[in-house]
Amino acid sequence: MEWNSNSNWQDASKLKEGLFAASWLNVLERHSDVVEMAAAWPLLRKVQPYGNHVADHGLIWHNNHQVYLSPTGLAVQLYHENYAPERVACTVRCDTYDAGDRRRVPYLDVVATRDPDKRTLILKVVNKSPKQAITASIDLAGLPAEEPDGEISVSTLAGSDIYASNRVDHPHDVRIVESVFSAASRKFEYTFPPHSVTVLRRY
Repeated sequence: MEWNSNSNWQDASKLKEGLFAASWLNVLERHSDVVEMAAAWPLLRKVQPYGNHVADHGLIWHNNHQVYLSPTGLAVQLYHENYAPERVACTVRCDTYDAGDRRRVPYLDVVATRDPDKRTLILKVVNKSPKQAITASIDLAGLPAEEPDGEISVSTLAGSDIYASNRVDHPHDVRIVESVFSAASRKFEYTFPPHSVTVLRRY
């Protein structure tokens, strides 16, 4: 399956496309028993002169002097680096919104996976709200008893707003930020920033 996150063929390399890409990757993970392979297109795109945004939707942008990732490219990188082979059932209850003909779309799009060899649980969470941070109560009670409690590694893909983009003169306006979060028990709260993709890794 070939896919892309552009909303149109021009000026389509903003954080909003990165959020769509992450949500689409969540869909693919949920249906990995059916979708055996999927790839984003196009991989490479050469930086165009200012004002020329034809086919403006590559994952990796380059010119003769530098290389940088688009928001979609960063989303793909984030999911690639946080792959785990086993899906874990999860239930999400949160506020919803209407999008055209789609009704009651959850603001939080969540998928959970687990790597039993590395004893790692991974939560991938897209906060689709353009302006509101969302604090969620997370309950890991269904994990096997031997799963450890404690430190959680966090990777967050975000920018100033949904229209933030990476360009040759500002290649890191949208970026992935690493942090650490301490959870004293298997039930804890975490605040997901607005218009962001967050990966929580519990070892």
